[in-house]
Amino acid sequence: MRKQRCLDFLLKSVWLFLAVILALPASVNAQVTVGPTHRLTWGAGDLADTTLNQVTFSGAGPPAVATARSDLNDAITAYTQNPTPEKLTELQNKLTAYNTAITAAQGNTLGTITFPDSIPLTATNSTADQRLYVNTKAASFDIADGKTLTIAGNYFTDHGGAVSVAANGLFAVTGNGSIIFDNNAASGSSKHGGGIYNYGTVSFSGPATFTGNTASYGGGIENRGTVSFSGPATFTRNTASSGGGGIYNRGTLSFFGPVTFTNNSAPSNGGGIYNRSIVNFFGPATFTGNTAGSGGGIHNSDNGTVNLMPGKATDRILFSGNTTTANSTPSSIRMSASGTLNVGGLGSVDMRDPLDGQAWPGVISISKTGAGTWYLGGTNALTQSGTGITTFTISDGTLHLYRAGEVPNPGYADGKVATGTISL
Repeated sequence: MRKQRCLDFLLKSVWLFLAVILALPASVNAQVTVGPTHRLTWGAGDLADTTLNQVTFSGAGPPAVATARSDLNDAITAYTQNPTPEKLTELQNKLTAYNTAITAAQGNTLGTITFPDSIPLTATNSTADQRLYVNTKAASFDIADGKTLTIAGNYFTDHGGAVSVAANGLFAVTGNGSIIFDNNAASGSSKHGGGIYNYGTVSFSGPATFTGNTASYGGGIENRGTVSFSGPATFTRNTASSGGGGIYNRGTLSFFGPVTFTNNSAPSNGGGIYNRSIVNFFGPATFTGNTAGSGGGIHNSDNGTVNLMPGKATDRILFSGNTTTANSTPSSIRMSASGTLNVGGLGSVDMRDPLDGQAWPGVISISKTGAGTWYLGGTNALTQSGTGITTFTISDGTLHLYRAGEVPNPGYADGKVATGTISL
């Protein structure tokens, strides 16, 4: 009888201890590992009171997502080569299939954290590594409709101030809620990707905003893998101490929805984007107030390709008020060394800031396809040195050279566009 009482007391003590432990709030200095079948909730349960330190994802990438991503890449290539309405529809279908595959995998083969309410993830003071780290694995954040996840003030003394995705890793932000990367930094010497450093695959289905992030290259993002935005994207006041104020791209970068680059800066190349690989615009885009030593809006070099392909007739890609830092000269896109610029689609490309470039030692290729209109303002000077060659081909649509003062442009002293000319 006495043994039974002792056993009952011991069991009650164990349960009381467990109850106390389980009732404790989550650590404010969270070290969280998310496995392949985990679906944690941040802000309404499992991680209610935590502050960002480091989250590591250990789930392997779902095969269905990899297949859908490959199909989407094929559709991108087909549309950029032949921007017809039929190819655009196929591209949109493949994008939908890709996003559907990610959603289906969440909490199954894709480790997921859900955010049912608006919440900030803020840096923990004096912590060395505060980023979200996806190391050759797969991860997703699911943000509820109408809610906002803000990742703010985080830093890392290597690549990726807030998020780092390793080769073969997948980081997907799903749902129709918004994500904001605010004032994050890759703070070490010659470090890249103030908001995100990506060597794998990153995708956003809802609105994404990058503001006030800093790095040596890629104040907002450095991409060496694949990054895609299905919904609206905004890059504002991001800075790089070298190149790519908004984005430094050495992979494949695609915008399917509207995107805005405003007041981003870099002292060398690409105030908005420094591109050395492939960047695609399939919807409306606006570049205003971006500055750089070369290429106020975009600097395209080293065999890089810029595809300006607004899909709908009502879509417009606008460059206005972007400048070089040396003499505040209006500048939309700078082409250097070897590079390709393809203008197509059904919508309009409105370059109120002029295009310029120098082919050396390779070939600069510029083409106009699709039924839309390409507007050019200012002195578009494309030069060659040594064995360099520039090709300028118009095979479809309309090329419109602005008259002086025809439309506004804050990059000029009088606030109006200059006469459009082309020199080769």
